[in-house]
Amino acid sequence: MRPGGALCLALALIIATPVFSHDLWIVPGKFVLQPGEKVRVFINSGDAFPASDALINAARIESLTFHSPSSGKNPISGFVADAKSLTAEITASEPGAAALALVLEPHLIRLKAEEFNQYLEDEGLPQLVKLREALGESDEPTVERYTKSAKALLSVGDRPNERWSEPTGLKMEIVPQATLSALRRGATLRVVVLFEGKPLSDVTVVGGRAGTPAHRVRAMTDSNGEAEVVLGEAGRWYLRALHVIRLQDDPQADWESFWTTVTFEVQT
Repeated sequence: MRPGGALCLALALIIATPVFSHDLWIVPGKFVLQPGEKVRVFINSGDAFPASDALINAARIESLTFHSPSSGKNPISGFVADAKSLTAEITASEPGAAALALVLEPHLIRLKAEEFNQYLEDEGLPQLVKLREALGESDEPTVERYTKSAKALLSVGDRPNERWSEPTGLKMEIVPQATLSALRRGATLRVVVLFEGKPLSDVTVVGGRAGTPAHRVRAMTDSNGEAEVVLGEAGRWYLRALHVIRLQDDPQADWESFWTTVTFEVQT
């Protein structure tokens, strides 16, 4: 930890718990809607998709927006807690592909040296373990700032379009390169991972179907930020990507991580 950041940390630091590594998902009650239909949306945090292990505090939500074909980005509010899920209600006003995009406020976490090293190994980031070794930090505790975002893809009516291939503007985002009809059992889905609007290479994309082991599918983005995953079964799916960077001259944190997910439904 760099000098000068102690006061800020005393005000903002969260003591390390396993909760920070939970995935964040948007889980609509239905992924396929009719125009004018209302649907309840669940914001879940957990390890076994789509179940929620921890209730997200509504105060942590920086933004939740609904992206429709012609009316653009619309903010969603009116959050209600339901057991371990935070919920809201949306109305699908027009046919086509739509999306929900969620961003949580950044948080700080202090990790022991062995905890941070193991976290990097578990997330498939051995290059960062080597960087810590090169910097002489392998045995030092660290402070990480982490930000989580999530997206859900909805189909409204039966009018296909390419909107799912358009980013929603999240700082880090998984963008499927597919039409509505392409999400079928057995299909290969190509995605691009964007960070600050640019393709991100050498990032691991993991995911799976509801009711199956976590991170069952795994792929690495190429030089164009693209990866391919096989949608082996019908049902509700998620994909997740993580990007971790070393900070310089930050008074609060040594590292920063960006976690993002996308959820969707695969048809038979």
